[in-house]
Amino acid sequence: MKAGSLRDRLSFGTLSKSSDGQGGFNESYIEDSKIWCEIKEEKSDISKERKLKKYLRKLSIETRVHSLLTRDKIFFIDGSYFEIEQISKTNRDGKLEIVVVEKE
Repeated sequence: MKAGSLRDRLSFGTLSKSSDGQGGFNESYIEDSKIWCEIKEEKSDISKERKLKKYLRKLSIETRVHSLLTRDKIFFIDGSYFEIEQISKTNRDGKLEIVVVEKE
């Protein structure tokens, strides 16, 4: 990891079943109530962290998971470019983990 970069891991609670009852990872909505964010660097910009978390929460509510996986993965917040580096579903608890890296 480059010095000065911001790396966040955001976990978007257990995936809920889609409205058609089929469920499944690619067709599920992300539940808003269980979003949490863990910052992996000791020194991080709290303001930027909050804006990033708010943006991803809004994005997750407005899109289905498969849209989040396939859409443009670079976005601009507060004067910085960020890239979604990895999106994965953890096997143990069914949470969606998103790794975000600030681009220089």
